[in-house]
Amino acid sequence: KDLEDKVGQVFQRFKVATEEISKLAYQQYNDLLLLRNDVKQISQLIEQQLYPAISKSSPDALPKVDAILNMNVRISQFSASIEGYVAQQDQALLKNIKRRKMEFEAFQKNLNEFQISSEEEEAIGQINNMYSELSQASDAVIQTTEKLTQVIGQSSTDTQSIVGYLNTISGSEGSNAVAEKSESSTWGMVSGFAGSLVLAC
Repeated sequence: KDLEDKVGQVFQRFKVATEEISKLAYQQYNDLLLLRNDVKQISQLIEQQLYPAISKSSPDALPKVDAILNMNVRISQFSASIEGYVAQQDQALLKNIKRRKMEFEAFQKNLNEFQISSEEEEAIGQINNMYSELSQASDAVIQTTEKLTQVIGQSSTDTQSIVGYLNTISGSEGSNAVAEKSESSTWGMVSGFAGSLVLAC
């Protein structure tokens, strides 16, 4: 009876976890859409507004162009690091994300050292506003991904517990093989579901 109660409790936790995984996967999907849109708009502002606004005959033209081109490169690398973290949850990629942000912000700051025309100032203002939105979106993606990873891990642990209890109740042989198979299938189910949403963005 006690084992049956434990199975019921763990199964209920597993059921709640799968519902949360579904919600988090959709949240991750929406967060990524916002992030990708912000990155796209920043690149467009740099290429279509800020770069054309720079007077190529001014003495600061070359360092300005160098700064904005590096901003464009860093924002692409920043986005790629976040996409990689969503797919792999590699802590090294979190360091890359922070580094690319710092590098982008350093080139942003460099622009303030030059004499800026009104057209350039307008484009820079729009880029700064969009970058603030991007920072919020990237934080949301990372937080949702970390939570999703945590819940998937807990659901796997609960699956192992359920299989262990069931094997104890039934006294079946080969319980380790059953547990491994169940754990693998559960990980495949929840990870595959979340991954399919990410790839569908």
